[in-house]
Amino acid sequence: MWVLSASDKWTVDFRRALLPGSLGLLLAIHLLFRPPLLLMLLLCALLPLYLVIERLLATQALQKLDREFSLLLTRQDIEGLKRLVKRAWWLRWFGPSGVLEEKKGLLALAEQNWDEANHQLEQAHARLDGRQRQRLLPPLLRARFEAGMWAEAEEIGRKLVGRGPFPTSAELFLGLILCRRPEERQEGIRLLRRARDTLGPEDRARAVKALEELEQEG
Repeated sequence: MWVLSASDKWTVDFRRALLPGSLGLLLAIHLLFRPPLLLMLLLCALLPLYLVIERLLATQALQKLDREFSLLLTRQDIEGLKRLVKRAWWLRWFGPSGVLEEKKGLLALAEQNWDEANHQLEQAHARLDGRQRQRLLPPLLRARFEAGMWAEAEEIGRKLVGRGPFPTSAELFLGLILCRRPEERQEGIRLLRRARDTLGPEDRARAVKALEELEQEG
């Protein structure tokens, strides 16, 4: 089925056509070959049974994949992530729509391949359901920022800043963007200070460096 992506481009998600396509195939078999009624009933019963079994197996496999992926990502084991994503080919046909693209996008982020990260995360954002899309916003913000897509990064950053009780990387990236504008520099500095005081070592170091450069500029 055709779906509209976040960049207003149409993409194809064949999984959404599985059920209507299968029913159409059964109808074609019935019209062309006139098989016995019992055989047609059996084929009709196998389709929902397949969908149920596929969903159960895919859910278990996906939970295991998520655990392994998170562990490798924490370790920044790029080669391990590549092997894991390569083995996850089954997600395209049996997993939830958009999950494979999400994994590829996160892998591209870890490799600092910003263009590929933007492409894959955008595809995932178009295919995942509403609530699941929210988890893509922080990595998509990073990809947009690192690729120099300031306007798109700012739009995502403004959605994320202040959403929860604790600062996130959104404070860092939005702060860096706002500090480029003299009229919004003070707000940018405020966000960078929050990032410096609360985020992890990598983002904290980036915030500290930006604040030091701003102080030198006066």
